[in-house]
Amino acid sequence: MEVNNSRFYKLKWFWNILSNGLFLFGVRNRLARMGLDFDPYYWVLEGNMDYEAPKIKGDDKDY
Repeated sequence: MEVNNSRFYKLKWFWNILSNGLFLFGVRNRLARMGLDFDPYYWVLEGNMDYEAPKIKGDDKDY
């Protein structure tokens, strides 16, 4: 695979990343090339509130 190291190529690459809103992804990609690969995630706590189960009209069974 041929690598293009010209100044114009790097400037175009940087502009594409900024114009598409992928700056952090581009930084992450460059760090991965150096061996530092981060995989960000977020933690979601579901069902932490008490709620009543929905009632079905005409259903007298308790599940």
